Amino acid sequence: AIGLYDFYGTYSTNIAKSLKEVYKSNSFVLPFGFDNEIALSQKTSTINKFGFIGAFDKERLNFLTRLCDFPIEVYGESKWLEKTNKLRKSNLIINGKPLFNNEYAIYCGESMGVFNFLRPQNLIEQSHNMRTFEVPGYGGVLIANRTEEQLTFFEEDKEAIYFEDIPELKDKLSFLIKFPEKLSTIKLNAYKRAANSNYSYLHRSKDLSNNLETWLR
Repeated sequence: AIGLYDFYGTYSTNIAKSLKEVYKSNSFVLPFGFDNEIALSQKTSTINKFGFIGAFDKERLNFLTRLCDFPIEVYGESKWLEKTNKLRKSNLIINGKPLFNNEYAIYCGESMGVFNFLRPQNLIEQSHNMRTFEVPGYGGVLIANRTEEQLTFFEEDKEAIYFEDIPELKDKLSFLIKFPEKLSTIKLNAYKRAANSNYSYLHRSKDLSNNLETWLR
């Protein structure tokens, strides 16, 4: 049914490319963004832990348990508590609640960094997700799998932290703990990049409107 539609909007550059090359369909890229209307924290304190925010699944649990030597706290559904009883003695702190809106934004800015473990499809596409923009947009340190798209949005080791595998990630976490001043620099750079590059959903909405107007003329 792809050929039945006049044009497509997609978050992924490679999906848009495939639509054009394989299906000869018009397409445009509309990345995810962040809500710039959320009030950010005015506090200067820092939570001396890395964080993961999201729903439970076995892959995410496996990833985090391999990082148990580091101070990490998890926010998400109560299922995290049910599945991690045997991990209570590790440095992994399980909170049986999710974070939303201002509470989520404040945590991004005050933690040492927020993990963004991309789904398999994102890795195949070399794309991104919502958290790619939310964490930097709220003044936080994004810690994510290295992909082509994310590298174009935020510069590695200056505006975000990227990794290929667990050993590389452990090295980078150790570095951030040893040099906490680097965290403050990345947070500031990331926030400026997100704000100055029009990564908010307000600007994404304007881009969508402009594309629709172009194709519907």
